[in-house]
Amino acid sequence: DGNYESNKKYLMKKSFKTIKDKFVKVIWHDACSKSHWQDLREIKDWIDNDKGYLCENVGWVIDENKDFIVVCARKTDFDKTYGLCEKLPKKMIREVVLLK
Repeated sequence: DGNYESNKKYLMKKSFKTIKDKFVKVIWHDACSKSHWQDLREIKDWIDNDKGYLCENVGWVIDENKDFIVVCARKTDFDKTYGLCEKLPKKMIREVVLLK
């Protein structure tokens, strides 16, 4: 429904087996870091105000376990090999859109 909290609860319970081998767009929150010295005030501002990046991957859902899904952007039909694969933590996924 577009509401992040409801999508998050749905995704944590959902199995991706129903969309295995389907072409999808996965929208997920990127982790980030800062490597410079900062005081507690700067850290507080960072955690409260920096929403971070939303990233998108497009590809086929190849596999999953309770914590991760694997999305691959390339595949062959003759020997079932895959390329440009990413293992995405389910807890960082905001939305999965079925494209095909």
